[in-house]
Amino acid sequence: MFFGLFLALAGGWLNTRPYSLAIEISLNAPGGPYLQIFPFAGGYSEANVRQVPLQAGRQVVHRLSVQSPRLPKVVRIDPGSAVGMIELQYLGFASFSDSARLEGLRLREAMVLRNDMHWDTHGNLVASGHDPWFEVAVPPDVLAGPRAARRAGTALGIVGLVLAAGVMAMRGRRVIVQLRRMTMMMPAALWKMPAMTVAGIVVMAALGLPVEGLLHDPLRGGRYGAQLFLAALLLAAIGAALLDALRLPPRMQGSARLFLALAIGQCGLVAYLYLRSMVSAIGAPAVGSMEMGTLAVVACGWLWYRRHRTGAATGMQGLPVQLGMLAAICLVVADRELPRIVMLSSDPDTHAFLSQRILSLGFLPWSGDLVFDYPAGSAFLGASWSWLSGLDPRDTITALPLIACLTGAMLLAEAVAQRHRHPLAMPAALLTALALTIAAFLFPLFSQYAHMEGTGRQMCFVFAAAVPALWMASAPAAVRTGWALVVPCALLLLALGSLNPIGPVMPGIVMGAFWLHASLHHRHPHPAALALPLAAFALLLDPYYQGLVQGAGANPKITVTANYTALSLTELLAQWPSFYTRHAAELGKQLFWLMPQHAAPTFLLLLLPIGAVLLYLRRPRLSREALLAGAALLAATAACIGLFFTLRNDPRGYLLPGYFSFSVSQYEFILLTVLAAMASTAAVIRGFAVGWLATAAVACCVIALGMRTQQESMWTPRQAYCGSLGCASANDLAVLEMMRGVMDDMSGKKVLLPNLSLHTGNEAWVFPVAGARALPFSGSLEPAFFYYQGDPDFSSRSYQDNVCHQLDRRWLARHRIGYVFLPENRAQACISGMESLIDSERIVFQSGDAYLLELSTP
Repeated sequence: MFFGLFLALAGGWLNTRPYSLAIEISLNAPGGPYLQIFPFAGGYSEANVRQVPLQAGRQVVHRLSVQSPRLPKVVRIDPGSAVGMIELQYLGFASFSDSARLEGLRLREAMVLRNDMHWDTHGNLVASGHDPWFEVAVPPDVLAGPRAARRAGTALGIVGLVLAAGVMAMRGRRVIVQLRRMTMMMPAALWKMPAMTVAGIVVMAALGLPVEGLLHDPLRGGRYGAQLFLAALLLAAIGAALLDALRLPPRMQGSARLFLALAIGQCGLVAYLYLRSMVSAIGAPAVGSMEMGTLAVVACGWLWYRRHRTGAATGMQGLPVQLGMLAAICLVVADRELPRIVMLSSDPDTHAFLSQRILSLGFLPWSGDLVFDYPAGSAFLGASWSWLSGLDPRDTITALPLIACLTGAMLLAEAVAQRHRHPLAMPAALLTALALTIAAFLFPLFSQYAHMEGTGRQMCFVFAAAVPALWMASAPAAVRTGWALVVPCALLLLALGSLNPIGPVMPGIVMGAFWLHASLHHRHPHPAALALPLAAFALLLDPYYQGLVQGAGANPKITVTANYTALSLTELLAQWPSFYTRHAAELGKQLFWLMPQHAAPTFLLLLLPIGAVLLYLRRPRLSREALLAGAALLAATAACIGLFFTLRNDPRGYLLPGYFSFSVSQYEFILLTVLAAMASTAAVIRGFAVGWLATAAVACCVIALGMRTQQESMWTPRQAYCGSLGCASANDLAVLEMMRGVMDDMSGKKVLLPNLSLHTGNEAWVFPVAGARALPFSGSLEPAFFYYQGDPDFSSRSYQDNVCHQLDRRWLARHRIGYVFLPENRAQACISGMESLIDSERIVFQSGDAYLLELSTP
């Protein structure tokens, strides 16, 4: 029966997997912004259009592709929007190993002119209006391979279903008995893990994150999801080995801490890469995937040794459930986000580029043009995930904000569930936290962050959540003595500071509140306070912080256009108290709104019902020490809100109010998640499992609907979305592939990237456009003007003066810029005389209207 079901699934996959049809068009059209292709699927829809920029007045080969489980027999081609003669030399089609080329009489017979097109008396193709288009039949030979695969899939599916049905008809009762016996004998991990994976996927799909891609193209989502899952497991093994080596046991003996271990493992690798970079600077070999894999293997070996030889190390209780949830998260994130060719905005572009630098160099550069102008945490994390998963750094940086948000919520639920031995406490807490996160707190998809703005701050969430979870989920004896907490807390602060300079502030305040509570409760200063100087010392291994200590200011490559005034210390201290009288409403928004942009006090509206449910289910007792620690936390938070708001017009700190506001919002989310998880475990322990499931499901749906009235989010999958700066076309990627392996940065020459000049309120920026953003990851020439990376002279102002307003060849040669890459979709870019360069400079590589040009020397 199982063999029959396997055949049926294989047949269904062959019928539903997408097949690719490559189309090549050699065309000289009179004009129009795009060449468009529409596959026929009962009609033509804009949702299925494939398009590339159209270069008028020259014969250009355009390459496009169509992917679908059922490839079209007919395609519609729109050759621009201008009136005039069209020279169509040939159409090429390819699928599987079959290909066909239509030209001459054969091409004319396959074409059906539908609108604003005709053949003139000389046999020329002419566009007579502004919406010309024609249909062409795809040669049947090209479709033979996909058609045969679908027929084989249908046959397999029928055979499999008949076989399974026959077995059930003849021996149905025996099969059911055997299944029951297998279930009774089966280890819990073999059914709890897949059950939790399915439950997690169902919850995410019901609340707005369906996995449609896994149905149409399961190999893509499954492959990338498996790679993310593998890297997460290896990182968790490293973290679990660290926690065990530091003698920090869980609160409940024998319980698993998968998500906490994942967070600590990432922190540990950040610290390790700082130390290894320092060692590499004095001549040691660079770090590579082999070394990272060895660390993971050593960590796994340590855990095995401690468990089987001494009976210690990581517990197993609840691990199958946690693994199932982690697998669900990795699958959904991979299905919706990966793979990625170009990033969604400047922030992820920069983080992915820095990760690529770590991968290629094997260490953090401390001096020269390669030194980073940003803390190295995101680069270390992106490189670590890439080393352990085999993924491109663009993929890991794309996935990390969502993984951080979801695993951070799971980490909190895990910490709450560890306080109870009820077998349903862990799944109830995890599913409740997951549902609440998707319904209200999935900030990586909020419209203001959906293009991955603030990527580093988004990654901070899992480490911010780990700060309270570490105290909540550790053994009481270890918390009481405190020495075992010093290094993990320092690692968390190090990771937060390495991701964003403002990152450790709010977590430091929360850590201070826990420290105050422990010190008052045990009547002696808690040693966890040593984590702060230890983390500060470790951050000085980062060249960015070394520059700050030496007096370096903000990034000088970014031109600040607003009229800011630097405040002296006296002015700052004088204006700071006035915030609480003149801007009290702003303080209220920070404390009672989840996001300041919301129209209603969303944090307060969620806190009251969740808190009321928790009070009904259990009666938590708040000690005097807890009340004092909470009051200190609120006072410190309000003080920092006022301080950073006072700096809003200072050129050194104008970004800090928004950054700290987001950090406060994250801790509001953390508090609500902890309370909801506590309510779910309390309901399960009191025997309300079924009732709680129904109540929580209805509540999360209501919360999701309410939040959608307050917060706009991007719920559609972003895997095929490129952002406002354009995608990399097939011809762009073809030129980059030609460059790979043939041209490298050993020549010392750099390639100029076309940039868009833009004022973003307070700053003047230049942004690479379209396929130019993929070039730094192609493994070829070193880019010039990729978000100011590299040469200190690559700034907004120098781009305007030497590239945009005039192409100063002497300046370019002085900075070793010997080539220019022109992607197809470059209309937004500003390069003086850009189009004329195609005729005046030597064409090194060309595909369609994408070029690599060698600049002539002055």
